[in-house]
Formats: sequence, structure tokens, C-alpha cells
Amino acid sequence: MQAFEKKELKKSLRKLHALKIVHRDIKPDNIMYSDFFKKHVFIDFGGCLFIKESLGEKSFSGFLGTTGFCTDEMFNLLGSSKSYVDLYTNDLFGLNRTF
Repeated sequence: MQAFEKKELKKSLRKLHALKIVHRDIKPDNIMYSDFFKKHVFIDFGGCLFIKESLGEKSFSGFLGTTGFCTDEMFNLLGSSKSYVDLYTNDLFGLNRTF
């Protein structure tokens, strides 16, 4: 991906997070090029959540995502009960791993 596409995806993620929407499974397979919009977009919002917490706060969640594209904090929930994790950071981590 070129620098322009990276900027657009980061901008899109900021907008989602401003609306308190977390994707929770950002990875290369969940980013596609849209001929309609002429840019890369996020897809597969099946695991997304609307959350009440603000940026920097932790949300109650179980593991969801792809192990190679989630934070250690999220990975540690694999096979265990729910706990409080920073879902915003998890999204950003997945996006940065994708790049």
C-alpha cells in the first residue's frame, strides 16, 4: 500500500473511533479497494461494536480477531473469559500490522 492509502485508512479509522465504533478485526483480508469510492475501505464489520468508552479507556470484551493482527492484551483473552481491553489500540495495532 502506498502512503496515500495508508493516510486514507488511518483517517477512516479515526472517523470510526470518533463515532465510538471499533472494528476488532482489522487485517489485510478486511481491506478492499472500492472502485466506487476510488480508495481502500474497511470491510467485514461482523465483529464491530459500538462502545460507550472514550479513546484511551478500556472496554469489556472477549477475544475477537485474528491472532497475528491483535494486541497481546486481546490475544491473552483467547480461550478465557471476558476482560477489559483497549479496543481502540487493538484496531490501530491491526492496521499497523497490515501496513
